[in-house]
Amino acid sequence: MTAARRRGDARPRVERTTAISAVIASVAEPRAVAALAYVLYGCPIRVIASELNMSVEEARETVYGTVSAIRHPSRSTGMREYAEDLGEMVTIDGGLRAFIRKHRLEERFKQRCLQCQDDLPPGRDMWEPGRPRHYCSNRCRQKAYRQRKSIDG
Repeated sequence: MTAARRRGDARPRVERTTAISAVIASVAEPRAVAALAYVLYGCPIRVIASELNMSVEEARETVYGTVSAIRHPSRSTGMREYAEDLGEMVTIDGGLRAFIRKHRLEERFKQRCLQCQDDLPPGRDMWEPGRPRHYCSNRCRQKAYRQRKSIDG
């Protein structure tokens, strides 16, 4: 039994699933695009900056400022109870899915191999320690190394 049901929460489930898209809608669109690219797709700040035509420092300020604004109590109160029910699972509701499609976030910000431009396989979570993955396979990593080595000398 979920925590909300134990507390006797009478709000329908549909109302809670729109909480995420309501919070995203309360933020300016370019800021929301940058924050979602960072949080949902683990996109590096430099890629967000180039895709949104801004400097790396502007992109960093935009992403961190937007994430901070979303966490502000005025916006996050509605999401807090919803997040307690889900635990660590992320749910993409209809409004958020429409926003992602409208701005083509998956196509623009999905991680790609630096050598062959294929999608990177799902790896570790972006919040875990360690270096992010840059190549889809050892073959691509080795090919990039050989190209760099032949150029250098």
